[in-house]
Amino acid sequence: MASVQKIDLYSASVTANASGSALSLDSLQTDFVAYLNVSALGAGTTATVKVERSPNGSDWFDWITFTGAAAVGKQIKDATAPGLSYARASVTFVGGTTTATLAVTLHCDKKSK
Repeated sequence: MASVQKIDLYSASVTANASGSALSLDSLQTDFVAYLNVSALGAGTTATVKVERSPNGSDWFDWITFTGAAAVGKQIKDATAPGLSYARASVTFVGGTTTATLAVTLHCDKKSK
C-alpha cells in the first residue's frame, strides 16, 4: 500500500538566481509530481523554475521544468523520469525586476516495504 508524501523544496522571497538546499529522497518514493505557486513577481520578470535531481548532492540535472512564470499563478508538472537520491529547486530570472515570492513542493507515493 502506498501513501502520499509532500516534500517542501523551496518557499521564499527571492531577489536573485538561487537554488534551494539538497533534500534526500527515499528509494521507496515513486510517481513524483511537482507544484509551483508564485504569489508575487517583479514587473516585467519571467522566473524559470526547475526541480533538479542528483545522485550525490553535488552533480545536478534538470528533472522537472515549469513553464516560465511571467505572472502570479500555479503550475503542476509530472516527472517523466524517476527520482535520484536528492532533489532541489532552482530559480532563474529573465528581464525586469528580479524579485519573486514562490513555493515549490514535490508530491510522491511512498511504497511500503
